[in-house]
Amino acid sequence: MIEMPEPAAVARSLGADSRYGLTTAILTFDGYIVHPDLLGDLRDQGLVEVRGFHLGAFGMAVRKIIMEGHVR
Repeated sequence: MIEMPEPAAVARSLGADSRYGLTTAILTFDGYIVHPDLLGDLRDQGLVEVRGFHLGAFGMAVRKIIMEGHVR
């Protein structure tokens, strides 16, 4: 079984650009969309869909931790 990293650990390890990309994602009917210019690092870290602009479930969990102020 593959273990997923803890969202809080990933949130703490993110650089400023990645945090900015997560916190500026826009909520739409289909989910959170990340600005195309900010996709690269987020996709490489498994936070955004492989194809498309939406945060994946894990990306939303990491975003939630950052937005709640649990990580600075």
